[in-house]
Amino acid sequence: MRLVQGGFAKETHIDALPISKRTREALRRMSVWYLEDLAEVTDAELRQQQGVGESTCELLIEMLKTVGLHLREAESFER
Repeated sequence: MRLVQGGFAKETHIDALPISKRTREALRRMSVWYLEDLAEVTDAELRQQQGVGESTCELLIEMLKTVGLHLREAESFER
């Protein structure tokens, strides 16, 4: 797994992230343009995207943590 080092901000554009072009395209399909936009996506939504593998998911989660964010919690439907 790649280590995430500092240098990111919530406003960091996805083009500035150390991710593949394929991952960048997957994020664009999800309307994720900035690192902070990723916080609006659930873990399941991210992992369902073609072009986003397991190690990339973990890398993106770590990047979010460096700026104090996390993926959105999945909504539970209770009756």
